[in-house]
Amino acid sequence: MTIFRMNKKQYKYGNKMLTRAQRRIQKSKYLATRSVVATTYILGAALIALATIKLIFISSVSASDLTERSPLIISSRLINGHKVKSSMGPDFSEKTEKTVEIARARDRNEMGIGTSRGDARVPDAPEEDSFSEHDQQWIDNINKFLGGSPMAGRGEVFYKEARKQGIDPRLSPAIARVESGLGAATPGGYNAYGMTAGTVPGHPRNGSWQAFYSWDDAITGHIGYINRMWGPSAGPFNMKGYATSPTWPTKVNGAMSMIPDIGKEPLGPSSK
Repeated sequence: MTIFRMNKKQYKYGNKMLTRAQRRIQKSKYLATRSVVATTYILGAALIALATIKLIFISSVSASDLTERSPLIISSRLINGHKVKSSMGPDFSEKTEKTVEIARARDRNEMGIGTSRGDARVPDAPEEDSFSEHDQQWIDNINKFLGGSPMAGRGEVFYKEARKQGIDPRLSPAIARVESGLGAATPGGYNAYGMTAGTVPGHPRNGSWQAFYSWDDAITGHIGYINRMWGPSAGPFNMKGYATSPTWPTKVNGAMSMIPDIGKEPLGPSSK
């Protein structure tokens, strides 16, 4: 074993004998490593603290804090990520959503997105559907007929589309009742009408059956199909070719009689 000497002094480091110079080098390396580790921990703690402060600030925003400029901030958050509604909790009301939509439109106009010029007028807040008492009575009657079924609550969809196509509002829901128990027993694809594949262009097939994307899609597709095939005067006794059962027209007519016919009247201003 070699023993190093310096000024008649020798040092043992581990199982080795080290000179004073070598010991100083080892100590310097240790201190440098410890400094780097400590600095890393300090920087990490600082970043965590900043992130926590940011989260606290975001969560403190509420619908009651909205000012003339704050909807623009919310608009940006909605574009970048859908986290605003959860951070606002129950204070994020439907009215606030409309405010956000206006702010988003203002953002797009200021940037000139979707317009030939960047100075297009910001649209007003979207209006809710407005119905006359006559319209609402029709919708209520259809909803009562649909009650407790998978298609419950879609009276407005039935009524608006039927009046748009000029079809008796009772016809489509009555057929759905006879064919599937108002959606309780279908071949799939929201097909409550027993419609064969290819009946509605642009829609998928479910084997030999027509498929739809939702109940609303099925309703509008079915009423449009009736208008194309049999026209506004369509009724269970003149829809030749829809069904092969000789009792089908009588069953559909009976189902229609369960919905009070209160006659025709123009739709409300927002429902045309």
